[in-house]
Amino acid sequence: MATYRLCDELRPIMDEAMSRFHSQLQEAGVRIGLLEALAKRNQHGEPQGPAIRHHGYPAAAVIKINSLKDRVEGKPDATIVIDGDRRGEWSNARLLALFDHELCHVQLDVDDSGNVILDDANRPKLRHVPHDAEVGVFWCVVDRHKGLAFETDSFAEINKQFRQMEFPWRDGLNG
Repeated sequence: MATYRLCDELRPIMDEAMSRFHSQLQEAGVRIGLLEALAKRNQHGEPQGPAIRHHGYPAAAVIKINSLKDRVEGKPDATIVIDGDRRGEWSNARLLALFDHELCHVQLDVDDSGNVILDDANRPKLRHVPHDAEVGVFWCVVDRHKGLAFETDSFAEINKQFRQMEFPWRDGLNG
């Protein structure tokens, strides 16, 4: 079981991500909470697994849109939980990219005229946005069924998309 603590020292980076890439959320007054998770430790103080999991896999961060009840109690509109065991490995630029990613999961709910819909707490109503692509793979299924496995189709589509992109920044810049 992870332990949690506030990590407001990262607020300037998160605020930069919001103002540079998600100004619509900022303009609507969306409030984002920041927590860090620390993995359970053994008797030597070493982490026992990842601090955060998403769909069962280790994750650098997750975001959750908070319930109406939580917002009425004064919690922020959404909360980002970051892996506190790993965040020291990441540069501010990498953290900016991470916050940008998490904020992409949040979309304002708007009416037909483009006006932000408010909830019963008079806060902007938010929707969760899934990733553009996700692939779940069982290698044994690919091995058994080759081109008939659905995993093959998923990889072919992602491969097609990536072949159309060029990542000149990739080499040596993942800090």
